[in-house]
Amino acid sequence: MPAFEQRYGIRIGQFLDFKSLKGDASDNIPGVPGVGEKTAVKLLQQFDTLDNLYDNLWQVKDTLRRKLEQGKDSAYMSRELARLYTDAPVTLDRAAMAMDNCDPAAVRAMLQRLEFRSLLRQLPPQMQAAESTQPPDAPVVQHATELPAHQAKALFLMAKELLVWPVEGGVWVSHERGKVARLSWRDAIDVIPHVPIVGHRT
Repeated sequence: MPAFEQRYGIRIGQFLDFKSLKGDASDNIPGVPGVGEKTAVKLLQQFDTLDNLYDNLWQVKDTLRRKLEQGKDSAYMSRELARLYTDAPVTLDRAAMAMDNCDPAAVRAMLQRLEFRSLLRQLPPQMQAAESTQPPDAPVVQHATELPAHQAKALFLMAKELLVWPVEGGVWVSHERGKVARLSWRDAIDVIPHVPIVGHRT
């Protein structure tokens, strides 16, 4: 990727080791104290990998070598923090991701509620300008189509309001569009604090 190499001066395959050395304050990755972007790039250009750098630390000048020696544990911890794992046991439900019935206004409201400002700025123009297709006073229904919990959580997070009522081991949650699901307490706490609750049943 030429653009990446021009931007960072290293190959994309070296980026993990780059973060291991430089760190990333936005992700709380410490890196090696005293090693900045330029130094990290020079080290990787010379030694190629973090492992090879530490195998040949004797070739590094005294002051920098001491920083690297003192920060070795931090460098390797940072590499694990920055590593992207692609083997998580997650099943992709494409039907639940369908955008056919997406309410752009509800998406914006959810992102605003969760304070995802950068994602708000990245919404396509048609989603930023579109009006909600849902009536402003849409009622919360008490009897509706039941959804699987994993699908319901994503839908409920975009709701303007919810109706909840406790049952043994969890809660029933009703969406203003006529969808309902039984959620465990663990699933419910991922949703309920982020959406206005307009009522509950006991």
